[in-house]
Amino acid sequence: MAGVVAVDVERLDGRLDTEALLAGVACPDDEPFVSTDCPEARTTSFFRLWTRKEAYAKATGDGLALPMREISIVLEDEDQRVLALGRDVPAGRVCDLDPEPGYVAAVARVGVADGPIRLEVQSFDPSR
Repeated sequence: MAGVVAVDVERLDGRLDTEALLAGVACPDDEPFVSTDCPEARTTSFFRLWTRKEAYAKATGDGLALPMREISIVLEDEDQRVLALGRDVPAGRVCDLDPEPGYVAAVARVGVADGPIRLEVQSFDPSR
């Protein structure tokens, strides 16, 4: 498989029942990413976890057919996460992105040699 990169962006929506959603998305390894009693922080944690997993699932080509509970995010260092899975799918890496306020995002890469994801952010002026 050639290297594939995918991105997921989500709008933070505090109206969702994130506790119910976590039950279908999180695996035991994900607890460090969502452990907080603050409802706002828990909502943000849920969406960060979701964007990491969905970006990875998109990069594999399986999309939402890949059960989110089978994707385990393992913290390797502050900026990079390694994905460990309960099935035979390619290893990969994810990195959080910081879009505009009220949104969370992640980029995932699979099918290339291991190593950190390096991002270069450039400004875009549509009037040019």
